[in-house]
Amino acid sequence: SGTIDIGTGGLHLIETGTYGYTNAIDANSSTIYIAGNWQVDVGGEFNEGTSTVTFDGSSAQTITTGGQAFHNLIINNTYAPASGGVTLADDITASNITITDGLLDATAADYNITTGNLAIQDDGELNARGGFVNVTGDIYFPTDNITMSSSQWFLNGTAAQDITTNGTDFGNLTINNDGGAVTFRDNATIWNTTWNDGSEIVVSDNMT
Repeated sequence: SGTIDIGTGGLHLIETGTYGYTNAIDANSSTIYIAGNWQVDVGGEFNEGTSTVTFDGSSAQTITTGGQAFHNLIINNTYAPASGGVTLADDITASNITITDGLLDATAADYNITTGNLAIQDDGELNARGGFVNVTGDIYFPTDNITMSSSQWFLNGTAAQDITTNGTDFGNLTINNDGGAVTFRDNATIWNTTWNDGSEIVVSDNMT
């Protein structure tokens, strides 16, 4: 546990054994702030534990996970979203993703996002474009800060899920939750939707 502050030089975990080093981090319950890039090569290890990793740069940042998951991932990047923000260089998995400020951009090769809860605040932005977004927890969207394009969204929870859209339309949504109700807390517009047998949908406002 504790706090680790990584500056603009970033973090690079290379394959274990290279240069005689074991390149692994056991994050446990620590809080990690990073202002540069995050790169985990194949063979590097990031054991997330219950840690929180916050990307808080003031210039463009890149995340290369190397297949290693995050627990709590926070995007708090103050760089102008149109100029890059935080860009994914491969697929990303986290227990929870929160975007408080700046852009999380998955469009370089339509990378996939898998998370428990997904919360995007008023100053945050997500560009998913053509990738898959798999959510097993709750979703909170701000107003008009989500670029869906042809992305495919999946609600794959095994317990109740709450969805707040604030007027953001879903382009393609598949509901595949047979363990609890999926509740839309406000008006929801879905252009293409599929829900599988056993999925319960609760609409608090209007759905079109």
